[in-house]
Amino acid sequence: MNPNSDPTHGQIENWEDLVVGNHTPVPLLDGTTGAFINLDSASTAPALSAVVSAVSRLMPNYGSVGRGGGWKSELCTTTYERSRTVVARFVGGDRPGRVAIFVKQTTDAINLVASEIPLSRDDVVACTVAEHHANLLPWRRAAERAGATLVTAGVDRETGAIRVDDLVQCLTEYGKRVKLVAITGASNVTGHIPAVHEIARFVHSKGALLLVDGAQLVPHRAVDVGAVDDPACIDFLAFSGHKMYAPYGAGLLLAPRRCIERYRPHQVGGAAVSWVTRNAVSWRGLPHLQEAGSPNLVGVVAMAAAVERLTSLGMDRVHQHEKEITEYALEKLKSISKLRLYGSWETDSADRLGVLTFNITGVHYHLVSAILAYEYGIATRSGAFCSHPYVSELVSSQQGGDAAGTQPGAVRASIGLFNTKDDIDALVAGLKAISAGDYSHDYVFDDQACSYRPTSWDYVLSCTVPAEWIPNRADCQLK
Repeated sequence: MNPNSDPTHGQIENWEDLVVGNHTPVPLLDGTTGAFINLDSASTAPALSAVVSAVSRLMPNYGSVGRGGGWKSELCTTTYERSRTVVARFVGGDRPGRVAIFVKQTTDAINLVASEIPLSRDDVVACTVAEHHANLLPWRRAAERAGATLVTAGVDRETGAIRVDDLVQCLTEYGKRVKLVAITGASNVTGHIPAVHEIARFVHSKGALLLVDGAQLVPHRAVDVGAVDDPACIDFLAFSGHKMYAPYGAGLLLAPRRCIERYRPHQVGGAAVSWVTRNAVSWRGLPHLQEAGSPNLVGVVAMAAAVERLTSLGMDRVHQHEKEITEYALEKLKSISKLRLYGSWETDSADRLGVLTFNITGVHYHLVSAILAYEYGIATRSGAFCSHPYVSELVSSQQGGDAAGTQPGAVRASIGLFNTKDDIDALVAGLKAISAGDYSHDYVFDDQACSYRPTSWDYVLSCTVPAEWIPNRADCQLK
């Protein structure tokens, strides 16, 4: 890595060098290769080089955590608990009264809270139309099981912003019946960032708790959950390693001890117990009570390494770099007359991430994404982004066709700390060509994959990747 990319050497010159695999050569439809351009970090982010290095350093000393004897076991147990402190501190969760619980990812964390929070038929849970399914479906199921009520605040169809007045109305109408409010910290569709601490003040004034889905927020902004007795604090915060450049399968749930210590263990098994007899069990305390089974040490170490690297870069600098790229992208996208953006065109305030969701008039969203991938080597995502109610609200004219179905959807290009203006220039060039109908091959919709693919590409994956990655090479032939 270029030494100038390290903050100790002043200005970061090569943000693109911070991750592994950036601009790797990939095959293109015309038979050439091009530099892979990753504009899909909102789905999953590439690994920071520092994360890969940390995992490599761990592996020669890998051993069991919290059990067994020997030097490696003790070292790994200590490393695991140190990592808990490091990751919790990154979001202000190392204060008294907080518990940091390692989970698989954000979805796992929210399901833990939703499945164990005590709800009755008189209780109300509030969320918003803007939620990812990970912060909608667990509450829908929890409400159904308890006979409780789930209400959803609406969004502004032009900007994608959460209608805070709807939340206020809900809390005013239902009063003390509202047990918990669950909101996104940043939208994976529009990049909208609600004023969570202002919302927290009102939520707490009504006696309810606040859970924030931080999957999209934590990798891009400095976050501080606050002290547990602060009226503006976030009670529960959930986020994932794979969104923050640590794709090794770990996530974190921060919770108030006073709340979660009343919960039953979400899963039962080893590590969560002190002793088991034929007829009884003695449980361990938190956080181990909620971490049954062998822990994901590699994922936890990866998260800690990502946190330390992001901290050394400075989240303010990460924010500023991404804002600069986002502003550049929005200005360039304005030059495409057939492009319809969902969400705000403005980046003047701190309430928007570099998530750019759009449609090209007359071209199906899945086809746009396929052309970008096959002909330009640009990774985006198309569809409804596991946020179907939100996308349905925003996309007023369906872009579907008979072959590809008629569900509303769009294309999403998302910006990470490694992206540059050159990446945006490549995206805009591709979109201008698509908008003009200038793409080189015919495409067919694949019902099984729910995506478009070219009709005349004979590329075989085994030409460039290890054979063991492909269980059945015949299935990988594209014809």
